[in-house]
Amino acid sequence: MAINWALLATYIVALLVEIGVPVALGVWLMRKYRSSWIVLVTGIVAFLIAQLIHIPALNGVSALFANGILPTPAANWIPLVNGLAVGLLAAVCQESVRWIGMRLNASNVKNFRGSQIFALGQGGAELLVVGGLLAYNLGTILFYNAGAQIANGVSTTAVQNVLAQIAAYWATPWYYGALGLFEHIVSFSAQVVFTIFIWKSVARHLPLYFLAAFFYHIVFEGMTTFLSGLNWGLWQIEGVSALFLLLNVLIIYMVWNDEGGLDAEYIDENDEDEEDEEDEDDEDDENDELDEDEDEEDESAEDASDADENAESAQEK
Repeated sequence: MAINWALLATYIVALLVEIGVPVALGVWLMRKYRSSWIVLVTGIVAFLIAQLIHIPALNGVSALFANGILPTPAANWIPLVNGLAVGLLAAVCQESVRWIGMRLNASNVKNFRGSQIFALGQGGAELLVVGGLLAYNLGTILFYNAGAQIANGVSTTAVQNVLAQIAAYWATPWYYGALGLFEHIVSFSAQVVFTIFIWKSVARHLPLYFLAAFFYHIVFEGMTTFLSGLNWGLWQIEGVSALFLLLNVLIIYMVWNDEGGLDAEYIDENDEDEEDEEDEDDEDDENDELDEDEDEEDESAEDASDADENAESAQEK
């Protein structure tokens, strides 16, 4: 069976990016910042928990519509309702778990790098999952042995069906592999932005950023479903995704520069005020001790003077 070598090459590049980049960045961050593994693991766990909630919730809502428990909207409203449902479920499940993860690591995410390490844990875990699925599917197709399947008792009809699916797989245009990688990069950049917003709400005590993450997640996640329902074409939807990528990169760039990058150390103004008060208290204590020492010296000098006067009086007598 003929292999689409161009498509295979794009899939190999996708595997290198989706698996290699998160692993390499994770190793580098843990070697440079010793305590970063705690935040990184928290981000990974947050992703897994969010998916365990999100996927059943999405299936449950779909079943409610399919069973007629939830009324089906009018045809012209279906794209909007589907987009809002997909976006809202994603935002509720993922942003709430992200916020909890940040709160649990509040002491480890005071600096900006904490948000980026958390984002790598959550977004990187997503890349690893999709990369792992791609590797599994690709390996299954490349190493499928029809003769061995028939020898093992699989029916000829079943084997022919599988071969037809493999042929359709290799008939896919080569750029589909590149588009899949592009979409995953866009999704990763969005995960970084969501994490920055949640980090701002937790580490900088700015609750409006939580709402920003929540509503931006609804728009980002629901947009593809909404546009697909409007029968937009592939390249039109990818163009919108490119706009999201540009916006995400701009937000990351601006916050990165504003916070001073990964090596910047954040000092809370409240902590500075407390330190100043402690320094003032220490100075006051030192001044009090000096005053006490001076008083003791004066008293000692007076006692010595009185003793001398008494001695002189005794000699005169």
